Amino acid sequence: MLASSDRLLLFGCLGYAVLLAFGAALLPYAWTGPWLSESGPFEAAALVAWVAAAAVLALRIRPFTSRTLAFVVICLLCAAREADLQKAFTQESISRLSYYRHSTAPLAEKLLGGSVALLFVGLLLYAAVVAARFLFRQGGLRSRSGLWLIVSAALLVLTKALDRSYAVLGGNFALWLPPLWQHVTAALEEGLEAVVPLAFALSAWISQTERRYLS
Repeated sequence: MLASSDRLLLFGCLGYAVLLAFGAALLPYAWTGPWLSESGPFEAAALVAWVAAAAVLALRIRPFTSRTLAFVVICLLCAAREADLQKAFTQESISRLSYYRHSTAPLAEKLLGGSVALLFVGLLLYAAVVAARFLFRQGGLRSRSGLWLIVSAALLVLTKALDRSYAVLGGNFALWLPPLWQHVTAALEEGLEAVVPLAFALSAWISQTERRYLS
């Protein structure tokens, strides 16, 4: 059953998304552009939110098991990605296939970068299995912690889709979004990124007094 606080937070998330979209559509880009840049406050907020989510798991989840540690590492790796550390120590981003196929980086650098990338992918797959088992086999769909886990996952997919929409539509289908739509999608993508770890942290917090899935 949903608590009244859950409903208020859901309406707050919806209102926040509407505010982002209308703000981007109505305000001059000179005002909103700095907020949406890779070094802007939204990007910084997402980094802080992922670190905060890791702290919630480390301090709240008991017993603290290898599963808990895996989710803490995921949160910290997501924070590192928000800080652009995936390309801070290599010639290109370790998340791009072109780095391994075409760059002139030393083999040792590629092996190290590839190991980190594979660790991240493996942890994400593990997290997906844990989440799916909790939601569909352990009754998570009927719980508050399950609700916020779904919100977090849905927003993660949405923000990544918005992030890639312009390049995919333009590069694969020659469909170029007008500047207004580019601005709105950028605002939603950047603004909602920080909500992903916050929703997950809330799910983790609630799970300790409900259905536990992180330990």
